[in-house]
Amino acid sequence: MSRRKVRNGTIDQTTGGLKNKDLFYKNGRIKSKKASKSMKIRIRKERNTIKPNELSKQALKEGLITKKQYNNLPINLLNAISKQKIENQ
Repeated sequence: MSRRKVRNGTIDQTTGGLKNKDLFYKNGRIKSKKASKSMKIRIRKERNTIKPNELSKQALKEGLITKKQYNNLPINLLNAISKQKIENQ
Protein backbone atom coordinates (compact mmCIF):
# COMPACT_ATOMS: atom_id res chain seq x y z
CA MET A 1 0.00 0.00 0.00
CA SER A 2 1.01 3.64 0.03
CA ARG A 3 3.40 5.38 2.37
CA ARG A 4 0.69 7.87 3.29
CA LYS A 5 -1.51 5.11 4.72
CA VAL A 6 1.41 3.79 6.74
CA ARG A 7 2.17 7.26 8.19
CA ASN A 8 -1.52 7.77 9.06
CA GLY A 9 -1.60 4.38 10.80
CA THR A 10 -4.24 2.83 8.53
CA ILE A 11 -1.95 -0.08 7.61
CA ASP A 12 1.17 -1.52 9.24
CA GLN A 13 3.63 -1.53 6.34
CA THR A 14 4.04 -0.78 2.66
CA THR A 15 4.25 -3.49 0.03
CA GLY A 16 8.02 -3.02 0.13
CA GLY A 17 8.06 -3.68 3.87
CA LEU A 18 8.63 -0.12 5.13
CA LYS A 19 7.09 0.57 8.52
CA ASN A 20 6.20 3.90 10.12
CA LYS A 21 9.58 4.06 11.91
CA ASP A 22 11.37 3.80 8.52
CA LEU A 23 9.61 6.86 7.03
CA PHE A 24 9.82 10.62 7.60
CA TYR A 25 8.46 13.86 6.13
CA LYS A 26 10.65 16.13 4.02
CA ASN A 27 9.44 18.99 1.84
CA GLY A 28 5.85 17.79 2.11
CA ARG A 29 6.69 14.28 0.94
CA ILE A 30 7.12 11.00 2.75
CA LYS A 31 10.58 9.56 2.26
CA SER A 32 12.56 6.54 3.40
CA LYS A 33 15.20 7.11 6.09
CA LYS A 34 17.48 4.43 4.66
CA ALA A 35 17.38 5.83 1.12
CA SER A 36 17.95 9.34 2.43
CA LYS A 37 20.99 8.29 4.44
CA SER A 38 22.56 6.42 1.52
CA MET A 39 22.03 9.44 -0.74
CA LYS A 40 23.71 11.73 1.80
CA ILE A 41 26.75 9.43 1.82
CA ARG A 42 26.82 9.37 -1.98
CA ILE A 43 26.65 13.16 -2.21
CA ARG A 44 29.42 13.50 0.38
CA LYS A 45 31.67 11.22 -1.72
CA GLU A 46 30.90 13.18 -4.88
CA ARG A 47 31.88 16.44 -3.17
CA ASN A 48 35.37 15.02 -2.63
CA THR A 49 35.92 14.68 -6.36
CA ILE A 50 36.85 17.44 -8.76
CA LYS A 51 35.99 17.76 -12.39
CA PRO A 52 38.97 18.08 -14.74
CA ASN A 53 40.82 21.37 -14.50
CA GLU A 54 44.07 22.82 -15.81
CA LEU A 55 46.29 20.82 -13.46
CA SER A 56 44.64 17.52 -14.36
CA LYS A 57 44.77 18.33 -18.08
CA GLN A 58 48.48 18.97 -17.76
CA ALA A 59 48.96 15.74 -15.80
CA LEU A 60 47.13 13.86 -18.56
CA LYS A 61 49.43 15.36 -21.20
CA GLU A 62 52.52 14.44 -19.19
CA GLY A 63 51.27 10.87 -18.77
CA LEU A 64 50.97 11.01 -14.97
CA ILE A 65 47.32 9.89 -15.09
CA THR A 66 45.20 7.85 -17.48
CA LYS A 67 42.17 9.02 -19.45
CA LYS A 68 39.88 7.11 -17.09
CA GLN A 69 41.35 8.86 -14.03
CA TYR A 70 41.04 12.20 -15.83
CA ASN A 71 37.25 12.03 -15.93
CA ASN A 72 36.82 11.68 -12.15
CA LEU A 73 39.95 12.85 -10.40
CA PRO A 74 39.96 12.82 -6.56
CA ILE A 75 41.40 15.73 -4.62
CA ASN A 76 44.10 13.54 -3.05
CA LEU A 77 45.40 12.55 -6.46
CA LEU A 78 45.49 16.18 -7.56
CA ASN A 79 47.55 17.06 -4.50
CA ALA A 80 49.93 14.16 -5.15
CA ILE A 81 50.37 15.21 -8.78
CA SER A 82 51.09 18.82 -7.84
CA LYS A 83 53.66 17.73 -5.20
CA GLN A 84 55.34 15.41 -7.68
CA LYS A 85 55.46 18.19 -10.26
CA ILE A 86 57.07 20.59 -7.76
CA GLU A 87 59.68 17.98 -6.75
CA ASN A 88 60.62 17.32 -10.38
CA GLN A 89 61.29 20.98 -11.11
